[in-house]
Amino acid sequence: SWPMLLRNYRGTNKSTMCIASAGRAFADDCATASLRTAFANMITNLNPSTFWFGGLGNNDNMSGGDFETALSDLVDKIHTSLPSCGIYLQTPIVTSRNVAAYRGAIYNVSQAKTYTVYVDGTASGWPTNDDLVDGLHPNSAGDAKIYAKVKTALGI
Repeated sequence: SWPMLLRNYRGTNKSTMCIASAGRAFADDCATASLRTAFANMITNLNPSTFWFGGLGNNDNMSGGDFETALSDLVDKIHTSLPSCGIYLQTPIVTSRNVAAYRGAIYNVSQAKTYTVYVDGTASGWPTNDDLVDGLHPNSAGDAKIYAKVKTALGI
């Protein structure tokens, strides 16, 4: 998967970057203020220089407004604890699911937080439906596209 490709590229210093996506659901980790605090503390303890939120919305069952409020609170918590950490907010890639509310919420949060970088996961060069195994998860070609776009966004 693309996070492993990126991890291999970044070398042995895994603390330089954290990725929130693979195998996790934002709704499970961040649905309440106490869960967001615990999640932010976990990230803070890792002390990354970069934090990439990728694929949010695909496996989440939060309403758009709840998601936006939770995401805003979480990135504030991470930024307060790690003010020099680069925070990238990537919208979901093209999928068979309707994730427009998540895309809008991620955009809104990124525009309100000057310390974040907005990344449009549906822009040119990102995976299309042909790059998905099951209408949701990227195949190897999709992973390669995400890997390339993330590297470009991070300037590496």
